[in-house]
Amino acid sequence: MASPEVLLIFPPVVYSNFGRYYPSTAVLAAFLDANGVPTAQLDLNQALLEWSVGPTSIRGVLTHEEQLLSSVAGKKNLTLNPLLRQLCAARVLAEKSDCFRDPYGKVYPAEHPKAPLELLGAMSYSYFLDPPLATVISSAFWELPQTRAFQEFLDESGVLDGLPYTIHTVGISVPMGPQLGCALVLAKMLRKRYAVRVVLGGSTITLLNREDIASLMRAHEAIDAVVRYQGELPLLHLANYFSLGGDEPWRVPGVLSISKGQLAGTSGVPNLPKLTELPFGLYEKNLLDRLATPEISVRQAEGCYWGQCAYCDYVELYPATAGRYRPQAVDRLIQEVSWDINRYGVTRFCLITEALPPKVGREMGKAIIESGLEIQWHSFAMVDPKFDIETLEIMAASGCRSLCIGIETVIDRVLGLVRKRATRDMTLRFLENCRKAGIKLQVNLIPNLPTTTRQEALEAFEVIENNLDGIVGISIFPFEATKSSAIGRSPERFGLRVLDCNSDMSGQAQFCANHLAVEDPAMSEEDVEYVVDRYRRLAARVSQKELDGSQATIWDADNWLEGPSFRFDERYAKLVIFESRNESAGPLLFNWLTGRMYHFAPTWGPIFSWLRARDRFHPRELKSLLKLLTGLGDLESEAVGRYVFGTLLEHSTLARDT
Repeated sequence: MASPEVLLIFPPVVYSNFGRYYPSTAVLAAFLDANGVPTAQLDLNQALLEWSVGPTSIRGVLTHEEQLLSSVAGKKNLTLNPLLRQLCAARVLAEKSDCFRDPYGKVYPAEHPKAPLELLGAMSYSYFLDPPLATVISSAFWELPQTRAFQEFLDESGVLDGLPYTIHTVGISVPMGPQLGCALVLAKMLRKRYAVRVVLGGSTITLLNREDIASLMRAHEAIDAVVRYQGELPLLHLANYFSLGGDEPWRVPGVLSISKGQLAGTSGVPNLPKLTELPFGLYEKNLLDRLATPEISVRQAEGCYWGQCAYCDYVELYPATAGRYRPQAVDRLIQEVSWDINRYGVTRFCLITEALPPKVGREMGKAIIESGLEIQWHSFAMVDPKFDIETLEIMAASGCRSLCIGIETVIDRVLGLVRKRATRDMTLRFLENCRKAGIKLQVNLIPNLPTTTRQEALEAFEVIENNLDGIVGISIFPFEATKSSAIGRSPERFGLRVLDCNSDMSGQAQFCANHLAVEDPAMSEEDVEYVVDRYRRLAARVSQKELDGSQATIWDADNWLEGPSFRFDERYAKLVIFESRNESAGPLLFNWLTGRMYHFAPTWGPIFSWLRARDRFHPRELKSLLKLLTGLGDLESEAVGRYVFGTLLEHSTLARDT
């Protein structure tokens, strides 16, 4: 095998890609290799996240436990303290040997019940580097704690040590916003250590306008060039150009760079090769072998066949001049799947697409069945009435195990405003058809889409709560307006008011460089916080069901004293009690299913101590304890007991004694 000339890096931090092989480097490597440029690939996202939840990191956090607890005892706003969250997560992981890895030491994927993203995020928060663009292009960027932490990780882990001397070009793939900061740190360190040229590309770069790209490149001289849109051809030409000693990268078609202090290079959308003209992805076996359930991604299409959702940025990645929707024929998809099975021995596949069209799902299902391939596959899709029961049953019979669906809401008025394809009736019919066909669903919800009122958000909550059958995971994304979306370009049309550009607001998209600070009069900040918390608790219930194999405990508030015995359950919540350090501080609880922390009043300390000391208890015993502690009469102590019992269940700290 030829020595690599190009190194392709997938940088941190993308929690949802933990335990998965992101295909961008594999796709680029295949194209370069097919055109005579040997490559190597490095998944630094996986390396950093594994490091964060590994034994060295856990021990490091626990070593400073006493110091941390002493320093925060008696202080307010403990629920916002990321170090306490990290400590609680470390305590959980120290007791959970099966967390994140299977019995053979291989890494579970992010959606697996034993790979909780809240624990992953808590342990790695110090590396999450996503400041506003104004900070990114200033000297303050290098003073950020996260910047320094990532630099220390690169030094201590040795992940960049000993790169082959044959590498002359490094391509850093930046599809997600939070990767940009780490990519900049990487660029500087690589240029300092090695005689290489650094190129940035990916969706994050494509969605930035030329002015922002110019500011970024002037502030970070370690970046030699950036590539927007599809990167195969520009990166190939750049690699060949750099190998010959070229130092004016803006002359390469499809490339932007700085010349005499100004951004230079191709301004329009380049001619993009068709998917049928590209080789199949080239996956490195050593990266696949680390994964508990390795899967290969195959590109069904670029762009979205619907392409109208007003809040979505990704419909902007393939402008009309290049073809908004660029699909690949089903027969070639089957050819690629067969090739991957023979080459890698992998039988799990993900279709790369913004939304799988029902017709393609049906045709692909039939083709898989007819070919005799025994595989499992999943895809993104949208609620489309053409996903009838017959189509879904064909897909299920072919090995389709799950679909990831962006439901967002079921309020028809709001769905119409943001140009979603679905209505509430369509969504409920789709959920029922998937349930009947046996296809599991991962569901994305946005509780506060523009103009959504609190009443509407809670109405949508009830609808989803009553239709959980077949839903195995729920992801909650508070709405964020981004500059490159239709909403970002005309926020007033969607009921939003633009705030001062100096606002430090940031939302779920975790892409500060593309964030547009807006205000939605439909809900107050308190309303949004309440609604999002309700949705996250619902998501936690679904996750708990997948972990336990049964529904979470539901109680009858009117007859709570007549129920069975219970036990105090710390499987999903970690408790910190401060009494020994400061009597005025109450217990702190971290629920790692919801990601929320709760600070209780000091009066809760004896209650938790009592619960922890008992193997089991009956609600009547809890009532008696509270009567003793409070000195209240029967009626009053029963009312307090009902509140305490309900709160304990709400925070996932009680389980039925079996």
